[in-house]
Amino acid sequence: MSPNKKLLLFLLLFLAGCRISQPEVGPREAVIGYLDAYVNGRFEEARRYISCGAEKKIREAKGSERSFEEKIIRQAIIKKVNYEIQKITVRANRAEALVAITVPDFETILLDVAMAVSAGRFPEGGLDSLNHASDLLGAIVNRYRENGIPEKTTRENFELVKESEGWKILSIRSS
Repeated sequence: MSPNKKLLLFLLLFLAGCRISQPEVGPREAVIGYLDAYVNGRFEEARRYISCGAEKKIREAKGSERSFEEKIIRQAIIKKVNYEIQKITVRANRAEALVAITVPDFETILLDVAMAVSAGRFPEGGLDSLNHASDLLGAIVNRYRENGIPEKTTRENFELVKESEGWKILSIRSS
């Protein structure tokens, strides 16, 4: 075989391999990829699923690198986060996904803490106040352990657009 034919064959095989190794990202995969990365604190990865024409607030992916302590807290919280794609509608190069997202109800949790703290006066001594706070928070934790952590489910509409490298998120709106 001549060197030109070998080069042509190699080039064709290389191009075929490139095309096979990068499957197109569909609307479902884009939403799942974004949510998985975002919930787990991988904000750079989450940004890859966002269209360059997206609203500024989601282009920034609402996150940044976290401290060690923040990562530990986030890891505890994400165990209670789940999402379900309820419907996807595709029209030409646009798509819309309706997603139910369930998270701990932070407003209720913080209200429970505030009510527990305001219900009784704290002792003036440092160690006594530490024990008192531990008892108050321990009672809340025990109640949540028995009855479950309060949760809140919202529905989010993801608007997507088909770009050259696949589907990207253009906007996210609460419904």
